[in-house]
Amino acid sequence: MLRDQDGRWAKEAEAIHQAGLASGPWVASDQTSTRVDGKNEVCHVVGNDLFTVTKQRGNQ
Repeated sequence: MLRDQDGRWAKEAEAIHQAGLASGPWVASDQTSTRVDGKNEVCHVVGNDLFTVTKQRGNQ
């Protein structure tokens, strides 16, 4: 699911994200800028002690 280029795992990844958000009384998040292949991207991390989800977005 980390490198889902064709979107095959997108529904399952979103289900994990939504279930994780509902799994506990708190959720932490972080946003970190990084460069990938010479381009600026932003990595978003959301999670608690039961799950972690990361999403990258380019051109930020």
